[in-house]
Amino acid sequence: MKLVLFLSFVLMLPFIGCQRDKMNSKNLTTVNVKRNLPASLPGNNVSLDTIRQSPSQDANNTTIVSNVKTRSYHIIVASHPRENLAEKDVTQLKAKGFPNAQIITKDQRYRVSIANYTDKQEATKQRDLLATQLGQSDIWIMLY
Repeated sequence: MKLVLFLSFVLMLPFIGCQRDKMNSKNLTTVNVKRNLPASLPGNNVSLDTIRQSPSQDANNTTIVSNVKTRSYHIIVASHPRENLAEKDVTQLKAKGFPNAQIITKDQRYRVSIANYTDKQEATKQRDLLATQLGQSDIWIMLY
């Protein structure tokens, strides 16, 4: 019996909700809010006019740091299923004079990048030079 009552209640829910009733326009009101902000905040000696008129002394020396990752073309010299194998390769490459060697993790693989470039043509040219220099023909480029 309880189950029948519960099921009938659940089936009636879409029909008894307030979503089908329109709101009465007499119950609606419009409110306009106007706030006056002080020229300066309490405890602060700088006014808004001062900020607008005098740019910062260090405006030309400001460095903006962005957290947006830019994609670049990585020259990949190895790909491993385990991170410890990739770490060994990176250590060896850094000892050979490749300070930018790093591990790139993608698709459950640990790829060893020896260098990266923003320009694909430059990456291709450097890949060919590195393949000759390292005596390794299976070097490829990956956009990451």
